[in-house]
Amino acid sequence: MNGIARSDAQKRVEFKHLDSFRRSCGDFPAGKIEPGETPDFIVDSGNRRIGVELTRIYVDAPEEPNSLQSREAGKTRITRLAERFFNEKNLSEVYVDLFFNRTWQPYRNQEERIARAVAQVVFDNFPSEGQQVWVKYRLGSAQPIEVDLISIYRTQDFGRDRWRWREAGEVKKEAITDIQSEIDKKLRKVNECLTKCDECWLLIVVPSWTPAGMVHPARSSLEHTYTSQFSRVYLLNHSYGAVTLLNTIAASL
Repeated sequence: MNGIARSDAQKRVEFKHLDSFRRSCGDFPAGKIEPGETPDFIVDSGNRRIGVELTRIYVDAPEEPNSLQSREAGKTRITRLAERFFNEKNLSEVYVDLFFNRTWQPYRNQEERIARAVAQVVFDNFPSEGQQVWVKYRLGSAQPIEVDLISIYRTQDFGRDRWRWREAGEVKKEAITDIQSEIDKKLRKVNECLTKCDECWLLIVVPSWTPAGMVHPARSSLEHTYTSQFSRVYLLNHSYGAVTLLNTIAASL
């Protein structure tokens, strides 16, 4: 995927976050929404322009080599690649859930091997129409050791998302430091944002549908007063559509 495609995909994700925010925020401004960069969006009401800068918060630092987010990105690449290899066999529609081993490490040079093995396991255990098969890893089997369990469900029109990986995770509730860190990362953009709009809001998105994004701040974190130069800072739990306007005081740039 080239840089332009990645940028387009990222903007589509940002649009989904903004739409969830717009639907859930009682005082979201009316007006034309203009996508851009720094801020990510501007809402033009005709007499006032409000910028909305987006960021996402995770359980641990995404830049760490073995962070939850990097592990999840690897699982997503393997799952999509396995689906592609399987679809080359031109069989009927099937729905697959992968449950990776918790000790699995995200090595890029191993992903194709794992994906091809997964696709072969699904092919070898292809169920009858309406049936579901669970394939557990067994020593010496063709199933890759990195994948503990594969669920294969054969049906029609069950949804567009046919191949997925699943994993449980621990919820992070004490999030004051994490939230302040996300605000601080974006503070350097405030002045540039204000050259294009009258005020700028920061939207912190919690992508809580994966273990890496399971940040569900406790009341103490939601009621804490953060330092920020943004006019407003909102926290959005994208999965539940819940929006919280955080308390802030001005911070020096």
